[in-house]
Amino acid sequence: MADLRNLELSKIKIGDRARTEKAIDEEFLQSIREKGIIQPITVSTNMELVAGERRLLAAIQLGMDSIPAIIREIVDSLDAKEVELFENIHRKQMQWFEECKLIDQINNLYMEKTAGEAWPWTQKNTADLIGKSRPLVARKMEMAKMLYTIPELVNCATEEDAVKLVKKLQYDIVVEELVKA
Repeated sequence: MADLRNLELSKIKIGDRARTEKAIDEEFLQSIREKGIIQPITVSTNMELVAGERRLLAAIQLGMDSIPAIIREIVDSLDAKEVELFENIHRKQMQWFEECKLIDQINNLYMEKTAGEAWPWTQKNTADLIGKSRPLVARKMEMAKMLYTIPELVNCATEEDAVKLVKKLQYDIVVEELVKA
């Protein structure tokens, strides 16, 4: 069950988000000045932001007092991540590393949720859920693991650049080990 109402900006809590780029461009701000917030944000019943961070930040930047919001019962962290994922997949393109981490989180949360069941969650299930191929999901999850190991990869402009850097680092390690031997 969801409830739509205007919420005071000061009451909304922004927790941990998948999207790290917070830039609000002038065109986006101008559209809100002219037409207002067309699509409500989504918050949980305890006023934690679930979807619509860019809209919320734009409203704050424009000095608004309130914003239209859908107040939605959030069952668990998986439910919140799903809403955020679907919101972001259909909105402004996420940074490559944000998408990798979010897909990995969704997969891991579903695996936890279905642990011990007769049909546990698989990467194929995640692929079907988000409308992507299983090999693509596997690659994104592998890159997420690399991002946790080598946080500097977020500085790579593209996922392909990050893959090249990982391969170079792996090559350097092998060469170093061979030199030691």
